[in-house]
Amino acid sequence: MDRPVLYFFPFSEPESIELHGFARGVLSRRLPDFLCLCLNERRDGSAELLEIRETDEQGVPTGRWVTLTGEMEPEEAMGVIDEDERDAALVIGAIKAVPPVNLQGEPLPDGGCSELQLDLSIVQGEPALVTRQFSLQIPIEDVARAWTGLAAEIAKEMQLPLPSNNWRHYETEEPQAFFALLLGLEGAALMDPELIAERQPKDLLQPFLDCLHLDPDYSLALRCFYIALQDGLEQLALDMDEFNQLLDQALDLKPGDREVATVVGEFYAASGDNERAEAWLQLAVQGEDPPGAALETLGILLANRGEGAEARQLWLDGVNADGHPDFFAHLARLSFAEDSYDEAWDKVIRGLRRLGERSLHPGEWAEEEGRGGVLLRYLSEHLGDPESAAPPADIEELLLDLVGQIQEPSDRLDLGLCLREIGRRDEGVHELRSAVPHVEDWDRRDLGAQVLAEELFPGFEERFAAAAEKHLSGEGFAEALRFFNELASEIPQFWPAHYFLGRLFSTAEDWAGASESFRVAAGLRRDQPEIWSKLAVAQHEQGKVQEALASMRQALELSPEDPSYYADLALLYFVSGEEEESVRHLGLAFAIDEQNPAVHRAIEQLRLHGLELPEDLIPEGELEGGGEAEAEAEAESGPESEEGLRPE
Repeated sequence: MDRPVLYFFPFSEPESIELHGFARGVLSRRLPDFLCLCLNERRDGSAELLEIRETDEQGVPTGRWVTLTGEMEPEEAMGVIDEDERDAALVIGAIKAVPPVNLQGEPLPDGGCSELQLDLSIVQGEPALVTRQFSLQIPIEDVARAWTGLAAEIAKEMQLPLPSNNWRHYETEEPQAFFALLLGLEGAALMDPELIAERQPKDLLQPFLDCLHLDPDYSLALRCFYIALQDGLEQLALDMDEFNQLLDQALDLKPGDREVATVVGEFYAASGDNERAEAWLQLAVQGEDPPGAALETLGILLANRGEGAEARQLWLDGVNADGHPDFFAHLARLSFAEDSYDEAWDKVIRGLRRLGERSLHPGEWAEEEGRGGVLLRYLSEHLGDPESAAPPADIEELLLDLVGQIQEPSDRLDLGLCLREIGRRDEGVHELRSAVPHVEDWDRRDLGAQVLAEELFPGFEERFAAAAEKHLSGEGFAEALRFFNELASEIPQFWPAHYFLGRLFSTAEDWAGASESFRVAAGLRRDQPEIWSKLAVAQHEQGKVQEALASMRQALELSPEDPSYYADLALLYFVSGEEEESVRHLGLAFAIDEQNPAVHRAIEQLRLHGLELPEDLIPEGELEGGGEAEAEAEAESGPESEEGLRPE
């Protein structure tokens, strides 16, 4: 969904509601926030809360939210929305406390709040019209279920899909847990860098832990808590130690949402924190019907530290409960490692059959979001091992059956590799051609592209090595240029072809051609600093100094300890007229490695062009004027290494 169907405004709160210590405005913000969570359960962004920031008389944000005390009129609400979004519906309303009364309907002397009175309007169209109104009293003792019921009514009114479980994990039998959740949502919103001020993140998120203490099975609390932690980490509001400490406290409470426990465990496994990963995954596999991903990842952790029997049992449980082909893949790999080849091939065959079933009838299988497949990858690696035994005849037939059934690009790439290894070259090349342009993982895409090159260009490795040397000499230049052009045309995703084309164009001083080739290579492998540095040189030679600066900064970001990139940036900053930045980067280069040839070359060239340098950047023996002749001679002959930067 491109934009929300519904915009919620904070409810107006004519009188402060004295309930569970809420400051005025918190309930009126977080109750519509909770409704948005319910309506966005499918993660399609159906609803969004509009939180209005307070400003001072000069219009500067104060770091606080506006608390509405008077009811908002429909026309006023519609005026807040951008014109191109006024096809969305708006939800406005007012909330107030209903005190408990005696049999005569008189308020009890102790006061308090037994119910919440909510008057809600859905506003649509221009002019703004109220299309539906809700007026209801929500009992405190059943507050969570009442709000999910209201969310369901709004969803029906707006023809939004309802989840199959009717938001059961959004409900709790403990009213105090629900209100603690709202305080947690308030704290999570305050993690915004513009609002957090002097507040401590652990204090802002503590209500989520209070909620889980009151009701460990309240799934929504753990989900919102984990999302808030990840957001805080990304926004640098939390450091990793604080992140870990808060999650450790949550783990001690033994939360009941095993899906979130699996997500946390997989995060820690990917981060290399195996101890925390195992703790969360062990929690996730407790009880009946554990998540398949938890069984799989916990098994991998155990197998990697030599506990094969325990890992095998987890994966067998996964076969029985989940049936995902990857469980067969892991079991096969374990058996291969134990030289139990018959058992291993049996698991591969069963896994391929299951993969085919899932491909033919995907609607019959519940797939966990984000869960990839490794069966074909493991098989391609095993088949490519020259010491591995020949596969059973069934393997070829099953792999050929998968041609046309597998649609996921990474799986098609692995299928192509498998087919190639069993001698079915044409089918393998077809799958690789179809897959490589769409594979997102750079390393896997590079592997597929290289295998394609080996199949399509006889003697590829020797021809590539010979052509790659031609940027250093004039012999065979035209032949090398033709080879890399053909390679780049046949397999556009093979970035080394574009990179070496750029090197050849640089040798020929065709800087436009070099820039374009390096630009394509950088787009395919943005993590290669050498590509960016070469692109910067070509752009500099074209007179595009600002573009060259941006490219060289990218190279430096990828390789921040390389003094030559600092030195080249110093030269570029000098060319752009930023002498202070030039000296600063030269100093950084010198501090990393004062003996680096690129650093000395930059010093000499900058001195030659009249830039005054601090004495600590001038090599010994030149402080009294020595070395200037050598610097001038070297500057006239150009840099020592090819394609070096030179001030104009």
